[in-house]
Amino acid sequence: MGVRQGLRLGIVIFALMLPLKAQERNPLLVIRGGTLIDGTGAAPREDVLIVIRGGKIDAVGADAKIPDGAREMDAKGKFILPSFLDARVRIGPTPGNHLSRSEISIEQRLDSLRALLTSGVGTARLVQGSFLEQELYQRWAQDDLLPSPGIVTSGPVFTAKGGRPIEEYSILAEDVRDRETRQIADDDQAREMSRGVAHAGADSFEIVYDQGPEGSRRPRLAKSALEVLLAEGQGHGLATFCEVGSDQEASEAVSTGAKAIEGVWDETLSAETVSLMAKQQAVFVPVLTQQGDLLNLIDEAKLKAYLNDPLVQQSLSSVMKQSLASSTGLIPRLRNSLSSEAGKASRQKIDEQQKRAFENVRKANAAGVKIAVGTGAGNLLIFPGASVHRELQLLVQAGLTPMGAIVAATRNTAESLGLGTELGTIEPGKVADLVILDADPLLDIQNTQKIHAVIERGREVHSEELQLH
Repeated sequence: MGVRQGLRLGIVIFALMLPLKAQERNPLLVIRGGTLIDGTGAAPREDVLIVIRGGKIDAVGADAKIPDGAREMDAKGKFILPSFLDARVRIGPTPGNHLSRSEISIEQRLDSLRALLTSGVGTARLVQGSFLEQELYQRWAQDDLLPSPGIVTSGPVFTAKGGRPIEEYSILAEDVRDRETRQIADDDQAREMSRGVAHAGADSFEIVYDQGPEGSRRPRLAKSALEVLLAEGQGHGLATFCEVGSDQEASEAVSTGAKAIEGVWDETLSAETVSLMAKQQAVFVPVLTQQGDLLNLIDEAKLKAYLNDPLVQQSLSSVMKQSLASSTGLIPRLRNSLSSEAGKASRQKIDEQQKRAFENVRKANAAGVKIAVGTGAGNLLIFPGASVHRELQLLVQAGLTPMGAIVAATRNTAESLGLGTELGTIEPGKVADLVILDADPLLDIQNTQKIHAVIERGREVHSEELQLH
């Protein structure tokens, strides 16, 4: 992002933050009377009292002492969870109809961040983007200048020279490609580029070790270069995520030291690989919302029903609603293509991919591998914020219990980001990022969408701050 764009972004931020004033924080907040689902997988606890002091959880329990001067919030009949985390979010691409540049404008990017918070996402890891832009979002969120979840940066994606996702960039977008990716030809480049990103201050590495499916193979990192990237990331204390396509790539990545495996887009995981993942304590991020769910949402009636969901509606800016209502654009073209005789093979491939993805979740879960949540938000019809709730529903369809899905989106994802001591569960000493629901998500996972209140670092986020433009 250039100086002019950065200046304009700063002006937009200033304009948007005026209604927020100073975002004053009440140093003492007590939530009483709700049912606690604490993110650890423990049985729910009824009629709890949660004391929040200075943005952190001070005490949890029916007998906790209420400090003098504390503001009290009545949560009787409500359900209290840790805020959700999303480890795979792109801010910049549009999940809409690809009609106009307004869908990728600065204003729309800020609305996407706000939508995450609206949906109860307390922390988001940004991938495949400009590190400078990610860093600005992170700083402004920390300084209360931007209604946003906490930001975990990753900066550019590490990949082989000419490897995925280079094919996403047109010849006219070479400058964007060079900001958002690092193409590595050998071990020395892997060392130099990874150190550059680490020293710039990134919180995590995003590494593509994926040659792609049969028929569309692309160059892949050498295993030795992958080993350098993982060693450098872990040596700098950074979370490392490794995107793979095949079972062999997953096995090689884990044996080389990868701590989080994303995708496995093209094959079913073998028993040997999931056993290795469990032994090495590697987390699995299946990205179900990006693996075949498009086939469900591309259907006109199903898409309309999804877009009319109150939480999805609340998560869409006016620009996105206008885009999605259009009868032209990418979505109708894709729908027509998939419904044609020639599109049958593509539909079958998408359907098979989702079935494989579900099977991979079942296998990994049965082997004791921790499942974490990364949705691919920012891709077509994967809306930031709403996609986390879609991912939870898909995890349950894949065989997890509602409690297991909630633990995946809270504790497990926090641990995958290296933030397990700060986030992901409701315990004394943790950051007070909470979501309060109107209905029990353990009875129906869709109840995570019934959000009563969002607590960010100990402060209730008010509706006017969550309103999109």
